[in-house]
Amino acid sequence: MSYAVMTIWKHPEKHDWNEAQASLDAADAPEGSTVTWFEIDEFTQGSLFVLPSREDYEAVIEGLREMREEAVNEGSVMEIEAIGPVKASRDF
Repeated sequence: MSYAVMTIWKHPEKHDWNEAQASLDAADAPEGSTVTWFEIDEFTQGSLFVLPSREDYEAVIEGLREMREEAVNEGSVMEIEAIGPVKASRDF
């Protein structure tokens, strides 16, 4: 069963989407995962990370924690985190 992680982050400076895309392009994730980052306002962005299984999530959580710690050290604040199994979805 797929597993989703949704976060909302507030940044101290305007979000650099070119840098964000470069970061995603260089990222490594389990086969079949998807990551979507979206703008809420110039300083706030959301993300949706969907992994093939909870086990895949558990395999990457340490790396996520390290990235999050770096963001917090740079002044960003995670405002919301929601994690759980995907119970219904559809690709269009």
